[in-house]
Amino acid sequence: MNTKTKLSSIELAKRKKALLRKFALIQRMTADTSGSFSLSGTGAYTSGKHVNLPIGDFSDPEYLDMIEGMLDHENGHCKHTNFHVWNDIKSNLVRSLTNIFEDIRIETKVGMEYPGAKINLEKLVKIAISRKMFSIPREDDDLVSLVQKFLLYKGRYQIIGQTSLKSYSEIVVPLLKNVLPNSFNDLSDVLTDATNSKTTSDARYCAERVIAILQKEQEQQEQQEQDDSSDDNSDSNSSDDNSDSDSSDDNSDSDSSDDNSDSDSSDDNSDSDSSDDNSDSDSSDDNSDSDSSDDNSDSDSSDDNSDSDSSDDNSDSDSS
Repeated sequence: MNTKTKLSSIELAKRKKALLRKFALIQRMTADTSGSFSLSGTGAYTSGKHVNLPIGDFSDPEYLDMIEGMLDHENGHCKHTNFHVWNDIKSNLVRSLTNIFEDIRIETKVGMEYPGAKINLEKLVKIAISRKMFSIPREDDDLVSLVQKFLLYKGRYQIIGQTSLKSYSEIVVPLLKNVLPNSFNDLSDVLTDATNSKTTSDARYCAERVIAILQKEQEQQEQQEQDDSSDDNSDSNSSDDNSDSDSSDDNSDSDSSDDNSDSDSSDDNSDSDSSDDNSDSDSSDDNSDSDSSDDNSDSDSSDDNSDSDSSDDNSDSDSS
């Protein structure tokens, strides 16, 4: 449900007249460079020679507040941005970061030159928040997004004094500290130094400093990962050595067990041999006893025969 208040025809006429005056001002400022102005699309931008503002509903007061603030912003670029420096930037990331620092620089100057413009720019920020043109910082934002939001929100709140971004600034600071604990202070120093930026080249230099900090952080993280990987491999090798040692001990125990088994087997064989010897001895004794018994038997038989002969002799003697 749309609850926005529509302007009356009289109020709408006044706002349009005020905007036309601003449009005329832009035309005069860019007259020496064949400047032009247009309303189209959804974005506001300038090349230094041409200014474009997004087209919208002119009966909507919020839209009129928005394009009035955008006009003051683009006016600031036309007056204070060096487009030769700007157009020389080839990297998208450098361009994006430079734009953040340059926007802060030129809006600060425009607000000092035109107090009314400062109010318009503050209104523009509030509208940008409500329309989610400025998104709330989130824990799952990627690193570059967090850095950009930190510079944008903290910079606008700290340097320009746009209090509508205070809450966003307070949200993004701990998030970035958590991701870049070693580099956060360096990024804060760049933002502080941006307060003294005088030219577009200064804004670009601040952007390049930020990228250098991020590159250094990435190198440190990669080195840390390599060190951790090396430590893991070392632990793994140590574990393998211990495993080999245990295996060696097991093999040694197995060999010892085999030796004991062989010894036991040898003892068994020895016992068997001894048993055989004892068996042979017993058998020999039996044979010996048998022989002795036979001898005794023969002796007894001989004695009997002798007695018989003697008896016969005696018998013969008696008969005679």
